Amino acid sequence: MQVLSIQKTDKVNNFRTQTMSRPQSMMPVYPQRNEISNVYYTPFQLKQPNFKGLRLETNVIQKVTGKQYQGAGLYTKAKDFIDFLKVGYDKLATEPLDILKATKNEIIAHRFSLALAETYAEGSAFGTQWVKRYNPENRRSPLAVSHSLNSENMKENVYAANLEYLYDLNKHKHLDAPITDKKGNLILDAVVFDTETTGANPKVDKIVQIATLPMKHGQVTTQGVCDQLINPEIPMPAGAEAVHGISDQMVKDKPTIHKFIEKFLSTSLNQKNGAIVVYNSKFDIPLLNREIREHNIYASKDIKEKELAEVLDPYLLIQRIHPFLGAKKKLSFQYHWLFCKPMENAHDALADVTGTADVLKYCLYYLSEHRKDKTVPLSLREVLIFQNGGHGVENIDIPLDASKNYNKNFKFDRSYRAEPLDVDNYFQGYKLTAKTIASLENEIGLENVKKLLNNSNGLVSTGSKSAPETQKNDKNSFVNISYVLADNFKKVLGFADLQEYNGKSVEEIIDLITEKSKRFEHEKTKEIWLKNVDPDDIAKGNDLPDDEIAKRVMKESKLAKEKDAAREAKKNK
Repeated sequence: MQVLSIQKTDKVNNFRTQTMSRPQSMMPVYPQRNEISNVYYTPFQLKQPNFKGLRLETNVIQKVTGKQYQGAGLYTKAKDFIDFLKVGYDKLATEPLDILKATKNEIIAHRFSLALAETYAEGSAFGTQWVKRYNPENRRSPLAVSHSLNSENMKENVYAANLEYLYDLNKHKHLDAPITDKKGNLILDAVVFDTETTGANPKVDKIVQIATLPMKHGQVTTQGVCDQLINPEIPMPAGAEAVHGISDQMVKDKPTIHKFIEKFLSTSLNQKNGAIVVYNSKFDIPLLNREIREHNIYASKDIKEKELAEVLDPYLLIQRIHPFLGAKKKLSFQYHWLFCKPMENAHDALADVTGTADVLKYCLYYLSEHRKDKTVPLSLREVLIFQNGGHGVENIDIPLDASKNYNKNFKFDRSYRAEPLDVDNYFQGYKLTAKTIASLENEIGLENVKKLLNNSNGLVSTGSKSAPETQKNDKNSFVNISYVLADNFKKVLGFADLQEYNGKSVEEIIDLITEKSKRFEHEKTKEIWLKNVDPDDIAKGNDLPDDEIAKRVMKESKLAKEKDAAREAKKNK
């Protein structure tokens, strides 16, 4: 029988850290335009080029061939410059890597392309400015991790309460069940759960899809899977439909949550089926519990709410283990960093539970590999304590930073660094010039051209904090501050009070101006903040996945799919 050894070093009722003062380097360069952020924080200038990064390109990246958007395929014909027209999540998604067959260099090359995509906003709609804005020069930890693991609200209202629940070793004995056998094989029974909703507020928004995927003895199975559309009884917001693709027409004849929830909880999310697994449980579990409370108002028998402290959450586990693995912590991004391929059908609840199961298995295998005593398997309770930032799990050999509560073996400044890269077709920003405006006269009309050029219109600075700085120089040419984000540039164009022209709406005219105002740099050397993808730096604190564990998860996932396919084929004979 397993003996749980936990040193209760956390003071649950004092689970907070001091608020970090805002460093001077984070102050906007142009504070008068705070309402429309146009600028990055103070850029870091390299005192000395990082020649190791250059060697990685030459010795590894450029030697990987046969791909269009990774390895040698990224570069111009002379291999002198990275062609940023080939950079982006959408492009990389067309060349997924089979990590089971890939060489070490192919994995590095794929992650190099992934690192470029995450730091480059023009690369796709999913590009992020976080890498450039929230880098080791400007912050002590990444923005997403700070919010998820160290915000005062999460520490005081979630983690402290969860740890108090979990540290009571005389209660909730089912949590002491081992998650692995003595050889490290997963034996956990669980149900992976996900929802799609009408919005992002669990206090008011409605469920429109529920999916669950069972795990038996650590392996996923489609036997007992649930995938159900739900009628939310309200019109589907356009923004929500754009994310998950579920329309009013698709749900109009589906059951409401109150007709579905009782049977769902009794057959899927019950203790017999094991632990509940949710990616970002602080959203789905409060949402589900709110629906349970509303159901109980009219039901003859109350349904018990789900206990957040008992929910396995890979969203938290992966950040405790790998705090610097990618700037964004959404499931699809973390999945790609771990397994070198995009998730299939992201933002479909059934696809999300499948991806969640893989990320969970990676985390559990990682924790199991980092046991101090390999003869003693980890329990569910120990994993949950670690997940909630508990520092006293004696058999987990992953030291958590005392104040930041994540794996202190990995370092921010080793994981992200400013690299001198030779680039071509590099998106610089949106900048409106007199030449651009004049070239658009036939498409947007003379009146709109006059509005854009006229000093009295809303584009010209009037002293308002929300107006950008613009001016005319002595040559009567229009000068405008460059904007990096399209949304902010479009907001600025809105000050011009443009009008419809020749069948084009104002929105279409603004889109046209925005597209024509893109500015690119060609054949330049730029210092770019980038995720370090060199596995040789892991020992020095660079945060990268354990590829042997990632391969193990993908191998098991492949075998599970083959078994399910064989079972279905046999059933259909």
